[in-house]
Amino acid sequence: ITLPAYLLFFLGIILAYGLIFPFTFRFLATYQVADSVPNLISLQSYISTLIMLSFCMGVVFLLPIICFLLGKMGLLSRDMMTIYRRHAIVAILVIAAIITPTADVFTLLLVSLPIYILYEISILLVPIKKYWNKDWGKNIRIMYEKNIKDKKDKNYDKRDEKKSFVFVVVINKNI
Repeated sequence: ITLPAYLLFFLGIILAYGLIFPFTFRFLATYQVADSVPNLISLQSYISTLIMLSFCMGVVFLLPIICFLLGKMGLLSRDMMTIYRRHAIVAILVIAAIITPTADVFTLLLVSLPIYILYEISILLVPIKKYWNKDWGKNIRIMYEKNIKDKKDKNYDKRDEKKSFVFVVVINKNI
């Protein structure tokens, strides 16, 4: 997992440095508020923008690795990712808008398109196991009500209360 994560991180940095940053810098260099306001780009702002953009794209490119690990832990499933694809697209556009320092749509699409492709690759990497279902909340409620009935039993120990609720939340995925 470390080698693919390392490669994906540097692929994100290369994409940011070679493709996204030149467009961003060109936009920032040609953008003027008014003719009387000079557009001055300092070396400090140039380097900070380059480092911020490169680091953010490197971290975002770790999305398939993070989704794979969450899938292996049982917290994420392929079905869940396909059902919530529309929500993910909105989240991807918001993240891309935060990453890009410019206000142009072209740079926003340049950042969001690779993230969306990585999301689709992540769907393929997540195991197919059916840990998640739409009735998960209802099943938790049923198990919690069963737990309350067990509390009325004479042999119930108060110290097991926290353990039993955690048990309900974690084990309930197998119902």
